[in-house]
Amino acid sequence: MGVTVSPIDDAAAQAFIFESLQRAGYAPRFDGTVIRVDGAGVGLGDHSVDLKVDVVSIDDTRVVRLFSELRSEATFEVASLAATRGNGACTVTKFDVIELPMKDHEHRFTVRASLVLYADHLSEEEFTRMSWLYLRETDAIDNELEAVLESSTVGRGTNS
Repeated sequence: MGVTVSPIDDAAAQAFIFESLQRAGYAPRFDGTVIRVDGAGVGLGDHSVDLKVDVVSIDDTRVVRLFSELRSEATFEVASLAATRGNGACTVTKFDVIELPMKDHEHRFTVRASLVLYADHLSEEEFTRMSWLYLRETDAIDNELEAVLESSTVGRGTNS
């Protein structure tokens, strides 16, 4: 049996994340219980990472999840190839294939980058440093992974 992941509406943790991101120089905004920073990056790339941060429970353990979805779509096989490349190139960022809503009777997939941090004893310094590392790695490889997704012969990706 797999782990159970469920969202948590934790106002104190959300305020901590929002304020930490602001003090680190980002322009966060709320999107429901998710905190977003569009066009984030840390100098190695082109600031093309759309960062999302939320608080979730993983088998009753509170974690802060940083995640970003690539903007392009592809077949499952091509998305798997891109995720494998990302996982091989990065140390702290994990890449997964996720299924998108079906379009034109065609299954489409993209890649999600993510990092989880234990939430119960998270300091602002730890959160901002780990966020910086996550953004650095993700921004450095996301364009390469987008190119892999867009190379799919079953259809071109969309940038939305």
